[in-house]
Amino acid sequence: MMTALRLPPVEQRHRAHRSWADEALNAPVGNLFDFLIKDPAKDGLNAGVGFPQHWTDRLDDLLALPGDMRRHALVMLGFQINWLFTIDPGWTKRQLLSHVGDGGPDGDALWDGILWAARPPSRLLYPEVKEALLVRATKPGRRQGSTILAGFLLAGWASDVIKGEHFISDIELREVLIHSDDELRERLVWQLKRWCADPDSPWRDRIVPFFEKVWPKQRALRAPAMSSALANFALASGDLMPTLVPLILPRLVAVRNTLLRFEYLGETAGDHVARAYPAATLDLLWAVLGEDSSSWPYRIERTLELLAQAPETASDSRLSELRRRLDLP
Repeated sequence: MMTALRLPPVEQRHRAHRSWADEALNAPVGNLFDFLIKDPAKDGLNAGVGFPQHWTDRLDDLLALPGDMRRHALVMLGFQINWLFTIDPGWTKRQLLSHVGDGGPDGDALWDGILWAARPPSRLLYPEVKEALLVRATKPGRRQGSTILAGFLLAGWASDVIKGEHFISDIELREVLIHSDDELRERLVWQLKRWCADPDSPWRDRIVPFFEKVWPKQRALRAPAMSSALANFALASGDLMPTLVPLILPRLVAVRNTLLRFEYLGETAGDHVARAYPAATLDLLWAVLGEDSSSWPYRIERTLELLAQAPETASDSRLSELRRRLDLP
């Protein structure tokens, strides 16, 4: 089969909108790799000892194939890169990490495999891929899997808490956010919110530092889509909401026709965020609700009624104005 694969390939143009991983999985090279990965010769090896020569020779054969077949091999190897680097860092550096900073199709294929695996680079691998990761995060045209990529960035930034190390600095992550696009920024906020959902999650300790030291202050980022993402993050932040809202207020603009997810902290209306944190809720609403009430979130009047019952906000002139815009008595 390898002999047949080495024949001059029939030219087939890779579709730009399609992931290399989609193609590789059912391609002949993907099937060959699946056969190699079942070889028991590579099982049970200790970190750093290297793979048997005959096994890596077969991998080298796949990487020596022409054109898209080589890229299919890079996808499959990228999927396993943490394990490959752990057992055989020398081979992995030579044959895979040489492509990690490639801005062409070979680099795209390798990163598609890495992101397909959805496992952050290991403690030893992260420094080897960090620079390429930061570059790729700022180039939407070279990027697949924004949610996974956002998770890799957060894992590197929070590594001092999670694993005792700090791979990405506040400044480096802020520069990525400045020079990336709304898709990655929204995915990063969504991923952070997801990881903070558990009240006992160590990620909750990172929320305030993130918005104090990392989230950019540039006016260009103050857009309705990002304001909606930040507002919903605050609404889901639980007991951090009173601290978080003042940090994000300067980054917010009015939103239109968006869904604000008012969280219930328990099973009763008494646990609604407007009841638990009325001042922070009003501050947030004043920032994101525009003049035209027809574009406000569905049933927002329920939240305003709860604020009218809270001593901290009942007589606030901003609440009176919001109620006036909605024609509430």
